[in-house]
Amino acid sequence: MLRPLQESDLDALAEIHADSQTMRFLGSPRTREDTRTGLEWIIAAHREQGFGLWATTLREHGTLIGRCGILVQDRPASSP
Repeated sequence: MLRPLQESDLDALAEIHADSQTMRFLGSPRTREDTRTGLEWIIAAHREQGFGLWATTLREHGTLIGRCGILVQDRPASSP
């Protein structure tokens, strides 16, 4: 299931972000404080833009297992 990310997701998201195997394609593991900062940004962006990253959860338990969605990226006009 998908739902908006919320502040109460910090613990689960920090655990995901700390795992080197999980983060191998997203740069490197992140600290809890980096995760907190990113989560605050995600929540604010979703509220302001009406879209963004969503919490991916298990239907049976509501357990957070990841995130997905779309983000606005500033790119030069000449970029494909």
